[in-house]
Amino acid sequence: VKNVTLVEDDGGYYFPDSVTERGRKHLYELIDMVKQGHRSVMFYVIQRGDGNLFRPATHIDPAYAAALKEAVENGVEIIAYRAEVSPEKIEIVAPVPWELD
Repeated sequence: VKNVTLVEDDGGYYFPDSVTERGRKHLYELIDMVKQGHRSVMFYVIQRGDGNLFRPATHIDPAYAAALKEAVENGVEIIAYRAEVSPEKIEIVAPVPWELD
């Protein structure tokens, strides 16, 4: 699970918001799980409501974006959902479409 907080002027939700070697490591671990016959999912929780499409932040971390594309090509699923955040709770409310390019 990755938390997404970055939205840009084009309405895109972007992850990561900084270079993340750890995030790439997690993607390669998910690829390994697929190769072992398991279902693997990278779940992005988008904690804002002012965007419309999830994308990897190629302009911030091109290596993460490449690893995400490789993960999808190897059978890792991407699921992105918008959450509503309040002082009382974080509620998953709606799926968000995604694209890699």
